Amino acid sequence: MAAEIEGASHGTPHVPEGTAVKSTGETGGTKFLREDGDGTSSWQAVAASAGGLVKLSTATSVSSNALTLTGMTGYKNYLITGEGLVSTDDQYSEFSGNFIKAELAVGSTYSTTGYAWRERVYTMEDDGSDDYGISAPFSSGTYWAIGPVSGDETESSPHGGDTDSGSSFTMTLGNMSQTQTGFGFYHSEGVGLEGERSDVSSTPPVPVPCFTACHGCFRHGSSVVNAIRFKAVIGDLNAGTATLYGFSTA
Repeated sequence: MAAEIEGASHGTPHVPEGTAVKSTGETGGTKFLREDGDGTSSWQAVAASAGGLVKLSTATSVSSNALTLTGMTGYKNYLITGEGLVSTDDQYSEFSGNFIKAELAVGSTYSTTGYAWRERVYTMEDDGSDDYGISAPFSSGTYWAIGPVSGDETESSPHGGDTDSGSSFTMTLGNMSQTQTGFGFYHSEGVGLEGERSDVSSTPPVPVPCFTACHGCFRHGSSVVNAIRFKAVIGDLNAGTATLYGFSTA
């Protein structure tokens, strides 16, 4: 398509500004104007760099107690980042705590079966007493564990994690479009404040920095996963953001 210069007239010199170049009929986002070598020019899509990340969607607000990311199509592997995640309940104890879970959509339905995962939790008690591991075998997993979540001080018996600090995580997903075996997998790492230090006497209580590492798989069968949502396991998720990227190999 040849570029049309707004404001040009025969016999009158015109020096076009960038805003004067029209792109009538063009859609699809970022493009550049290329000279085609035959006296014409055309709009061309910017090719993705090999091995680069392509931003697909962002969730900036919680709806129905979940952060939902759509647009999971066209790639085999994905990266997700999340930050500022806060729930209505911290629910911290020596060997357990509240955390973020992920549910995957196949078609228009979010699955509550077919997940397997293992989570290792590392905290900063001096004696290491509340480092612990939890898991869900393939026959009973109803979600993926992702990482800790901070409380928002609304529960009746506040814990040290109720700091409104927000937790964050990074997550990679692989094999999400491969339908021969129909299994996708993930790895995530999360960090946040959970509970209060039992070895430190202080007012207010000293919260426990918490780091988690999780991994697992999900059987999506012959249908590919196209969306993912994040919730709190206990209570409601009421704040946070998340962003979805595709790994480009072309």
